[in-house]
Amino acid sequence: MNDSKQYLKKIRALLPVWGSYEKRFYKDIQSNVTEFCNAHPDYTYADLVHEFNSPEENVSQYLTNIAPDYLSHKLSFKKYIKVTCVLLISTILIAVMSWNLFLYTARREFKEIMSQFDGTTIEEIQ
Repeated sequence: MNDSKQYLKKIRALLPVWGSYEKRFYKDIQSNVTEFCNAHPDYTYADLVHEFNSPEENVSQYLTNIAPDYLSHKLSFKKYIKVTCVLLISTILIAVMSWNLFLYTARREFKEIMSQFDGTTIEEIQ
């Protein structure tokens, strides 16, 4: 069972995008591998490679058979998402740093003001 998981994990890792076509491709391979594993309980990773080709070959064949426009669209969308996430995280970091700087200066000013009142004592009048 671990060999089949390793085989499927490699296929999943090699796919550059994860859309509906890739999910269908992965589910087809997953069902074929599951059927093979049920039919041959004492299989090895080499048996899977012999029966279904290597994960690299499977993904390579899949990528050559899909439309180039689909792949370029998915990759550009993936790039857009990454850039958006980087910008969002950068904005959040800048906001947090600015807030910390504001709090630091406010604390320093507060300590300055409080140091002026250190010599003041309050006495009880009898």
